[in-house]
Amino acid sequence: EAMAWIGRVSRASAWALPAVAFTDYVGTVEPVRDESMAPSLRAECSEYVWVDKFWCNRRWVAAAPGGQLDRSLRGQIVYAKSPLVADEYVMKRVVGLPGDWVSVPRPGSSSSTELEDGDWETKSKRVHVGQGQLWVESDNRDHAASSDAEFVSGLIPFGLVQGQVTRVIWPPGRMDRVRDKVDLMRSFPMGPEPDSSA
Repeated sequence: EAMAWIGRVSRASAWALPAVAFTDYVGTVEPVRDESMAPSLRAECSEYVWVDKFWCNRRWVAAAPGGQLDRSLRGQIVYAKSPLVADEYVMKRVVGLPGDWVSVPRPGSSSSTELEDGDWETKSKRVHVGQGQLWVESDNRDHAASSDAEFVSGLIPFGLVQGQVTRVIWPPGRMDRVRDKVDLMRSFPMGPEPDSSA
């Protein structure tokens, strides 16, 4: 009887281990949980997306110390662990890569209407993206955080990135490739952070 039990466990493990490896290193299907990335990703449409971990990991791992970052990752949507809440995940667009300066709205100037006015000198400030970091944001600037624990935008470390959102796979009417979106007026490399002691 003991041997039969061991045999059942072994057979189950033979399926479980490849499944775990697949979800860790190849990809997963994830639901869109809120409207923060609308119109690109829509929770109200009960969308599910494919999170590519294989190619994303290859591109991000290259950015480890001594490696060269794939600059084409700017504008892509990533699936990452929330920097605010353990065991929660977010989908956000990469706006700034290491070494970039990113123009971000000042407090009170975050609505899409104000941002479209174009007066970035008075309505924005510049944030430097350090090594090993990304600046990520929601697409939907009118999306209000449901609580202080909801991450909307900001700096996150590479280590929180789990994969890249590449396709909407459900429902059929929304099936499509997730397109990148780059705003060259918002993010640009300007060298290292100025030395305030100089």
